[in-house]
This record gives sequence, C-alpha cells and structure tokens, in this order.
Amino acid sequence: MKTIKTALLFIATLWISVASAAQPTLVGEGKNVQIKEYRVDVDPLAGVIQVVGVARNIGNFALSNVFIEFNLYDESGTLIGNTIAHGMNLTAGRWWKFSAPITTKFNYAEIAKITAYQ
Repeated sequence: MKTIKTALLFIATLWISVASAAQPTLVGEGKNVQIKEYRVDVDPLAGVIQVVGVARNIGNFALSNVFIEFNLYDESGTLIGNTIAHGMNLTAGRWWKFSAPITTKFNYAEIAKITAYQ
C-alpha cells in the first residue's frame, strides 16, 4: 500500500511540474519581432513558391516560438488563403531568415499577424 501511495505522489508531482512548464508566456503580437523585409520567392531546387524574409528579435529575452502569418489575395483583393512561418529559440537581438510555403495560386501576400512566446 505504501508503494502505491508513493507512486501516486510521484505521478501527481510529475504531472503538476509538466503542466506548469508547458505553458509559454505570450509576449505580444509583434511587439518583440521586427520584420526587416519580405517577398515572394521560388525555391530553385524544390520549385516551391514561398514568402521569404528577415525578422529580428528586438526584445531583451529569447523567444521560444515565433509565428508570422500571411494572408494571400487574388488580383481583386479577395482573401484566398493563408500561410505561416514558424521559428523557434530566437535569442535576443538575433536575426531570423524565415520562409512560409504557398500551395495555392495568388496575386500578393500581406502580413496578417505576428505572435511570439517567451
């Protein structure tokens, strides 16, 4: 019986520590990430169309995850799709060359949202 209680206590402690560690802190939509440039490009080796660009962590701490979302529009300005670039472990002051693959025909892309987690 003592072994079962010890095992249950261990599992409960482990669950609590994992649950608290798994919650990243949202540090703002775009407040800590600066986009230097972006453009639509074709990867010459894979033939994949993508939005590529350069972003920088302008905050004072590392970002565990960064998401840059793009809206894709047709020639009349109608939203026809989305794509996203995801980066991890972007330390303070560092630059990131991002890419977001595109699988649909479109006319132009615009940044819709930037989300960063500490």
